[in-house]
Amino acid sequence: MNLNLFYKSKQIFGFIILAVLGEIIWCGSIAADEKDKKEILNIDEKRRTYYQLHNNELNYHFKGAMGFEVIARRAVPKKITKSKKFGYQIIIDGKEPVRVEHEGRISKGVTSSQHPGHGYTKSGSSIYKLGKGDHHIQVLPLKSSSAPVLIRLIKKKKSHSSGDGVFMEDLENSEKVHIKIGDKKIRYYPMDDSTELVFSSTGPKMIKVITRLAFLPWMGKEMQYRIQILKEQVIHETYFFQSEKSDQSIVMENKEVVPGKWRSIDIQVPEGEHRYTVKLLDLDMKIYIRSMEYKIE
Repeated sequence: MNLNLFYKSKQIFGFIILAVLGEIIWCGSIAADEKDKKEILNIDEKRRTYYQLHNNELNYHFKGAMGFEVIARRAVPKKITKSKKFGYQIIIDGKEPVRVEHEGRISKGVTSSQHPGHGYTKSGSSIYKLGKGDHHIQVLPLKSSSAPVLIRLIKKKKSHSSGDGVFMEDLENSEKVHIKIGDKKIRYYPMDDSTELVFSSTGPKMIKVITRLAFLPWMGKEMQYRIQILKEQVIHETYFFQSEKSDQSIVMENKEVVPGKWRSIDIQVPEGEHRYTVKLLDLDMKIYIRSMEYKIE
């Protein structure tokens, strides 16, 4: 299967909003090895460190299990008013490259003293979660002729929920399977690229979405997959996961399929009622998914 994957997030309406992701506690940026590519952007009176990606690659090294977000902006002449496409390729620990593509209009209030004649698009965002060990992240242009893109990597950690979670019913799907872990049988919804998980929640709450990749016979020991979250039918977040087979779990309804180790997403639900949709972006893949609702500490 071709793992040279991509996703597109149209941001004409600026719907990927980083600052309001309440479940994220920002822990600072991750520095690239290429110090000479550093560029400081002034964003609404705040200084943010980015790195230039233009006919070069960027490399990042760090240790341990962690989540990180890649924030990208395209540099454009200030007079440009049309929406512009941009993106990059990312290689995680030597795996197959993943293409990430965005589109956005110029963002007001974003400037650079290094390039006073440039404006910068609204940011595009993608989120990655990695396990333990030493990690090497490479970021490359989509192609040799790609326009300049600025890249920023941010570490993040989750906030904490409290109390017992409540299983959330899928509003559009009733089919369930059960994954056995030891003596426990846990219910999940099966999902592929043609189905969705849809739920509503009245905030403030914390939603934990738990996913497991279904390892089919043609798959390797480790695989990547992508999950997209929509809020009120607008793209909210996109997650990239890497999973491996679980030797302690069994799908009761189909014992030939090996479930992967679980990967989770935390969603902070603001006040009021909100509707969320979860999609699997990869063709020919299947996951098992469940969501739990928690009170916030």
